[in-house]
Amino acid sequence: MYLILHWLLWGLVVLWRFIAVNELRIVLRIVKVKRGEKVCGVCSVRYDGGMGFMILMLAGWLLVVLIVTGGFVWRLRHPKRKTYAVALGRGDAVEPGDLGLVGEMVRFDLGDAGMTDGWVIEGGKSDGDTVVMVHGYGDSKYGLLGWAKVVCDLKVARRVVVYDQRGQGESEGRRCDLGVREPGDVRRVIEQLAGWQEGEGVVLYGCSMGGGTALEAGRVMCEAGEKRLKGVIVDGPYRLWDEPVRNVMKLKKYPTWPIVTLGGYLLNWQLGGGLYRIDRVADAAGLGVPLLVLHGTADRVCRFESGEAVAAAAKDGEIVGFEGTGHLELLEVDTERYRGAVKGFFEKLAGVGDNGRAGN
Repeated sequence: MYLILHWLLWGLVVLWRFIAVNELRIVLRIVKVKRGEKVCGVCSVRYDGGMGFMILMLAGWLLVVLIVTGGFVWRLRHPKRKTYAVALGRGDAVEPGDLGLVGEMVRFDLGDAGMTDGWVIEGGKSDGDTVVMVHGYGDSKYGLLGWAKVVCDLKVARRVVVYDQRGQGESEGRRCDLGVREPGDVRRVIEQLAGWQEGEGVVLYGCSMGGGTALEAGRVMCEAGEKRLKGVIVDGPYRLWDEPVRNVMKLKKYPTWPIVTLGGYLLNWQLGGGLYRIDRVADAAGLGVPLLVLHGTADRVCRFESGEAVAAAAKDGEIVGFEGTGHLELLEVDTERYRGAVKGFFEKLAGVGDNGRAGN
């Protein structure tokens, strides 16, 4: 892309010099009608160098904006993949055993996005529920192992499921759908899980973009009357699709206008109009199960205010704020408080279940 921009700008400079030196003439042939006779005349319009420079600068700016917008859209749909090699190179865990967990490799069919890999990890509670974890943008099942370990160490679930979302990690999907089609994948994963016990429910647990995916999947399950869903946990959620995009670009000192606006139109068209329908506050309002929001007050990617709005919209929502903590840093910065919040939520779900309200 940078090479294309280089030659584009160089060509514009050469063309402007030609205009400035030669005072390009645009000749327009005008047909006049006079007394029934057609008279062909020639009109010469003369542009001086200054006008030519202005026209070229405008044309150049438009071309650059279009090219950058195209690159912006392509990059959002094709995030860098956190594969086995990438995780290994960073020194991250690459299998459950690296963190002392016991897991089985599984494959899930994500429909139009092909197959994807994941693990079903033993949670330590024989009569517990299944926790399905959903990673954020640019992450993968490898990045979720740390969160899975928290649940497993607390022994609050029977099993924990992690997998690669479409277009990310090592999934076969070619493009990320930015949370538009991913909620449907969550339901596919749940449907393909085997070995359900009588009365076993499911808790959705998502991080960042995965948190929004979990919220929408949970809302759809509640609207469909699925009794299996027990609760939803989200870490660092946002409300609208462009919030993290604009904030990350600002942090990197990139201009957001008009790239995000134009790119949003194109992305929304590519995704069948689903991008502009994303509203995680509305999804939270449609939940019929308890919701736990974990959010850092110093989150510069997904604002703390968004987390507050999501929690407030839910019928049974609560937010645990981590003072001065950034995006997805909560577990690392204050492990004990994070573990305590998660444990307390599962204890709440167990109490809800005892009262017969878990399926509401």
